Amino acid sequence: MRDRIMPGGNISGDTARGALKLNGFQLPDDSGSWNQSAITANWFGNVASTRTQGLDITVTYLTKLGAFGRIDWDAAINLNRTRLSHQASNPLTGAPLLNAASIAYLTTAYPRSKIIFGGNWTHAKWTVGLHEIRWGQTTNQLTYYAPGPYQFSTTHFLEYQNKPKWTTNLDVSYRLTPRWTATIGGNNIFSAYPTRVPDGNRYLGAPQYYMSTSQLGINGGYYYFRVNYDL
Repeated sequence: MRDRIMPGGNISGDTARGALKLNGFQLPDDSGSWNQSAITANWFGNVASTRTQGLDITVTYLTKLGAFGRIDWDAAINLNRTRLSHQASNPLTGAPLLNAASIAYLTTAYPRSKIIFGGNWTHAKWTVGLHEIRWGQTTNQLTYYAPGPYQFSTTHFLEYQNKPKWTTNLDVSYRLTPRWTATIGGNNIFSAYPTRVPDGNRYLGAPQYYMSTSQLGINGGYYYFRVNYDL
């Protein structure tokens, strides 16, 4: 992807304050009532180009169990890697527009691997599906919010690794009639969660998990009962 549009040129403190004022934003003048270093600003532009390479493999296999039904096995794996091939620079200073946090969001905020394997056992009116899913690691650069030398820094970050996670999906279906089927099941039935963010890197001390990533969701297990009618 060439010339991706995203925030660039992260600035903070007095520099950010001046830029905001030049663009018509009015800020409180009482510097003693709030932390001036907490002011940050950036702008959108065509700041980066990336290249993603990967591989998808899917395999299915049938096992016949005679009087005990059949098992339809399936497995899938996704492997991918995104690298930064180009980033724009500040025309005045020559400094790169992306900081470490922005680069991580583009290249390592998404799992480099995802593996799914399991199967569906079918016998008479029953179908039982069981699948294991492995979510690969994500890596991000987190802002420091706790008081210290790097508080609100746009150049120093904490490398945060959201470790690989396993989840289990299970569903059991029973065909009530040729057209009606009832299913009970759950996704992530053991309620796995992402790796918690350190206290000092939680904005306002609130979020336990890093939201700007795409690995395991933050809602834990999901359970359901469903009835289907085939037309």
